[in-house]
Amino acid sequence: MGRAELKQAHANVLCIAWYNDRRRRHNRWYHLFIAVVASSSSFGYLLNNNIPLIGTITIAIVSVAKSIFPQFLQPEHELSELDKIMDYYNKYASELECLLYKFDQKYIQDQEVIDTIHKMKVEESLLQSKMNRLVYSIPQKRLAKIENDSTNYLGNVYLDKYEER
Repeated sequence: MGRAELKQAHANVLCIAWYNDRRRRHNRWYHLFIAVVASSSSFGYLLNNNIPLIGTITIAIVSVAKSIFPQFLQPEHELSELDKIMDYYNKYASELECLLYKFDQKYIQDQEVIDTIHKMKVEESLLQSKMNRLVYSIPQKRLAKIENDSTNYLGNVYLDKYEER
């Protein structure tokens, strides 16, 4: 039970890190595009009187498209919420690792591990729902890579550190 939770927590961290990086990159490109078009439009009148009009129309079209298709650019406050969720999952994974280490070293018993994990799952399940709402989509190839990376992490880190050979 605990190992599956640890793998899921690690997968959530990888998922959010990749997703936020991608979304913030889109946001930066959008703002850069607007800044470049606005700047070139304001100085473009030196070359042609129509350049400011073309720049204004371009910015208007892009802004309307952003409003019509909000999934292309995600607000920073939503990405910040995902950062907080990622911080939680990092802490959650660390606590699970500590718990599993104590269990493997026989410092605590089965029932204590189960009770602790159930307490931890109450808060985690609320954040999982929030994460699902904030993450618009992730390609299947990326999900498979995240799954593979989490499996490797669990195998390499957990087994190397805590299993007796």
